[in-house]
Amino acid sequence: MVYEDIDGNGSQDLLSGEMGIEGWTVELYWEGQLVTSTASGADGTFSFAGLGNTGTTMFSVCLGAPPASWSAGHVQTQPVGAMASGCSGTGYAFTINNQFPTRTVTKFGEMMQ
Repeated sequence: MVYEDIDGNGSQDLLSGEMGIEGWTVELYWEGQLVTSTASGADGTFSFAGLGNTGTTMFSVCLGAPPASWSAGHVQTQPVGAMASGCSGTGYAFTINNQFPTRTVTKFGEMMQ
């Protein structure tokens, strides 16, 4: 999920109106190479399906280009300082065993400036 972190504390608070951001490019890397990308949906969620059976392997999920409404300026509040292989900035790196269905919770917090 990509969400608006209104207070900049690096944690999503739905009761404070920190909702998902639509249209943010999210990229999937494998062994440092871009595999595919997608855009976050109306609720800020995204997914990468049909990765096939790659066995146990390391993937990186990174934020790409923001939607036009956010291009004026923003700062990433979640994750903080998490460098992932292939990412030009911060992102998440995790191991997936594709022999079994996998769901990984990955949140990106962005604060508009």
